[in-house]
This record gives sequence, structure tokens and C-alpha cells, in this order.
Amino acid sequence: MKITVKKDTTQKIVNLFITDGFGNGKTGLAYNTASFVCHYMRETDDVSTEITLADGTLGTWGSGDFKEVDATDLPGVYQFGIPNAVLATGEESAKIVFTGAASTDDFNLDIHLTGFDYSNGRVALSSAGLDQITVETGINARQALSIIGSVLAGENLGADTSNIIFKAMDDNSTTRLSVTIDSSDNRTTIVLTPPA
Repeated sequence: MKITVKKDTTQKIVNLFITDGFGNGKTGLAYNTASFVCHYMRETDDVSTEITLADGTLGTWGSGDFKEVDATDLPGVYQFGIPNAVLATGEESAKIVFTGAASTDDFNLDIHLTGFDYSNGRVALSSAGLDQITVETGINARQALSIIGSVLAGENLGADTSNIIFKAMDDNSTTRLSVTIDSSDNRTTIVLTPPA
């Protein structure tokens, strides 16, 4: 199983599907099942670390909590509380492996750690992040959006002349764009004044 999780996520619960030796959902496992162990390893670790499994409560996180969900209606489904240390900043991936229980396939959980939270369907960029995106030489995404905003929502002056000036959206004293047009309404000169 593979999942993507934002680095430094805490109290993460995952649902696992663990199978018996024939691909069917394995029922009856518990945190204290004989020989059943769990280890994790982050990508630059040189040894694995054992996760102490504990009896959990469904829907409630606890580090290493392991609980069968419903042996009748969801055979083989277990909830597991990923220890916060597994998801900490500093690595790009981690692996958790459950092994040792009789008549049970080993279970691997591969975790891709990112700087983004994909769970809400949105990615938020800071202004510094927008500064890293080059739109054209000398213009980054934040500056381009400022100029676009001035044209769409800023005050403009000289719309009926050959020199049109567009002001910043939130500051009528700041010019963001100055355009000179000829008699055929072609832009002949464009002066951009993006924010620094």
C-alpha cells in the first residue's frame, strides 16, 4: 500500500488491508498476536526501528495503536496509528512493515512525504513560493499576478487616449502598467512596474 502524507503530520490514522496466505482478508489479528511485529525505516536510516503495537480505539490516534475494524463486514481491515516520528521532516519517504503473524502475508506501507497537504485538494503557496516561479525573464508569478490584477481590478487612467495607465489594485498611487497605443489601437510601448 502506498500513501502520500505531508511532512510533520501528527496523529495520522490509516486503514490497512492485511491478507492471509491466500489473498483473503486476515481476521483476528491484535496488537499482541504472537510473533506479530512492526518496524519502520526512513530513507536515510541505516537500521529499522520497532514500533511498539498497542491496543487502540477505532477512530482515535495513539502511537502504534492497532485495532481490527470489523471481522464480519470488513475482514482484514485494521486501523493503525502511525507514530509521529515516522512522518517528521527530514526525509522524503518511509516504509512500515508488519510481519510474523501465522498464516498472514507481510504488509508493507510505503509513505511518500511531501511539503504539501493533498488531503484538502488544494496546495497553498506562500508569496516566497510564487517568487520561485518564473513567468518570463525578470517576472515571477507574484509580480505577474499583480500586473494582471491591476488591469482587471485596478483604476485606469487615459482609456480614451493614446497612453493608458493601470494602477495597483489596492493602491491608486502606484502604477503597475503603462501602455502607449497608436492610431490603429496597436500597443507600441508597454512599461511594466511590478512590485519588487
